[in-house]
Amino acid sequence: VVIDDVYMGGKIDVLKIDTANKEIVVVDYKTGASETSWKPETIKLHKYALQLYCYKLLVENSHTYHGYTVTSGILEFVEPDSDGELHSLQLEFTPARLAEVKLLLAAMWRAVRSLDLPDTSDYAKTLTAIKQFEKDLIDRTAD
Repeated sequence: VVIDDVYMGGKIDVLKIDTANKEIVVVDYKTGASETSWKPETIKLHKYALQLYCYKLLVENSHTYHGYTVTSGILEFVEPDSDGELHSLQLEFTPARLAEVKLLLAAMWRAVRSLDLPDTSDYAKTLTAIKQFEKDLIDRTAD
């Protein structure tokens, strides 16, 4: 799929398709410890949400599902918790975050295509630093 000159690809685990309303829910299976809430946001949850937004973009810009809207994304954790329960976590997409993700993807694409990869050594391995890096990457390629 090409979105604003950005080439994207990926494999989505499950699409729950409502043909009558032209709506889709993307589902991604996850191994490891399950999550039951998007709060507090962690590095892992930040990356998972970004992945679901990318899947939304992939589906909505595909030839096959042209005209469909991806309304939400679900993480299905396939390993039971200590009580033997399986969990899922649903993400409702927002237009503001979708716009940010598109800017980030465009900035990443430009950096890779031009081989102008930023130095990340000054960024800590924290969620705050990851978000700052994303913002800095967008800002440096916005010129």
